[in-house]
Amino acid sequence: MTCVLDFRSMSPARCVALGLLFLMLNGCQAPTASVAGTSTPPPRREVAALGRLEPKDRVIDISVAGDERLSRLLVKQGQMVKAGDILGYLETYDTRLAARDRAAALVHDTEEQLRANVGQGQARIKEADLQLAQQKQVSVRGIEAQEARVRQTKAELDLAEREVERLRSLTKNEIISRQDFDRQTSQADRLRAALESEQATLLKLKTSAETDRDIAEAQLATRKAELVSVQASAQLESLREGLKFAEAELKISMIRAPSDGQIIEVIANPGEAVQGRVILRMGDVSEMYVLAEVYEADVSRVRLGQHVEISSSALSQPLTGTVERIGTNVFKRQVRNIDPQADTDARVVQVRARLDNSDEAARFVGLQVDVRIHADEAR
Repeated sequence: MTCVLDFRSMSPARCVALGLLFLMLNGCQAPTASVAGTSTPPPRREVAALGRLEPKDRVIDISVAGDERLSRLLVKQGQMVKAGDILGYLETYDTRLAARDRAAALVHDTEEQLRANVGQGQARIKEADLQLAQQKQVSVRGIEAQEARVRQTKAELDLAEREVERLRSLTKNEIISRQDFDRQTSQADRLRAALESEQATLLKLKTSAETDRDIAEAQLATRKAELVSVQASAQLESLREGLKFAEAELKISMIRAPSDGQIIEVIANPGEAVQGRVILRMGDVSEMYVLAEVYEADVSRVRLGQHVEISSSALSQPLTGTVERIGTNVFKRQVRNIDPQADTDARVVQVRARLDNSDEAARFVGLQVDVRIHADEAR
């Protein structure tokens, strides 16, 4: 009868006791050195370890900050979710939703009022602009007409004055009567007075046109300033910032999935305080891994690409995988051995292997398994 014992998980004292008992029961003798020298046992071809199944990106603990209570959950264990999906609501959700809606309504009403006021202001600006253009056009035409009258009167005056000079010489020679000369002189005086009047009117039109243009331009500037004042007084930017704050507060009351994956475990129930607690756990189980805890004495024989076999009574058949990562830190054992006499203070290195088939393993996230790494081969 051949007995095989794995002493690695046992304390030194228990190893010695069990070894002696084994020798007495089987009539075996401890091996002695041969004449040729001490015999060397064959090297082990497998590295055995305990491990647990986990998703590719590990298990994600979903929790919230602050003194909150869980209002309702929208998912259940085993449900697949997408990144951004709402998983549940906190009790503050309804209050914050009302605050967000109120802020949104205030922004909407202010935008509508501002739109109406801006439209009215723009219409007033357009009216003032048209009045300015009309005033300029009317003024130009009036001035041009008056300038034409001045030129005409001046031309008539020039003609009358030349006639006066002609008649003056004729009067000296007594060719025409003094009465005709006086009549022509009177006509020239009348035209001279008319020219002065026309020139005064032209000056008045130009002065009035400048004044009217200044007034129209001032009215246009006033309308534009009123529009700017209306836009500033609306405080729309401040209201929009308030809406952004309300939306941010609302998002805090919603529990969303950080990534695609499956709900692995639902921990909290509606109505419970969740401050500092994990509400649920999720992970991407489309690709499963095994995290093996290899004894520090054995890790030197582990290489990337080595074949891995995983077994457990919960699995329908052993699973296979490939070593993808070998840890660089030494830890105390975290996966507990069911043997109460096992060395719980053993120092181990974490080795992570990707499973070839994740279908069955996805049903047992966190399952403790036995791991055997084929240390004599690498893929």
